[in-house]
Amino acid sequence: MKLTFQIQGGDFTSAGTASSKVRRTLKEPGIDASVIKRVVIALYEAEENIVAHACQGQI
Repeated sequence: MKLTFQIQGGDFTSAGTASSKVRRTLKEPGIDASVIKRVVIALYEAEENIVAHACQGQI
């Protein structure tokens, strides 16, 4: 499985969209909830860092 998301710097209203989509995607195949939680938290933090500190990024 490969997911790619373009993140726009300074767009705080869209921050968290990628992590939400990943959460929904990982729930489908029945991945353990504790693993999903750790992945989503790390991904959300990465999104916030891109939005706050970069012009754009890709996750």
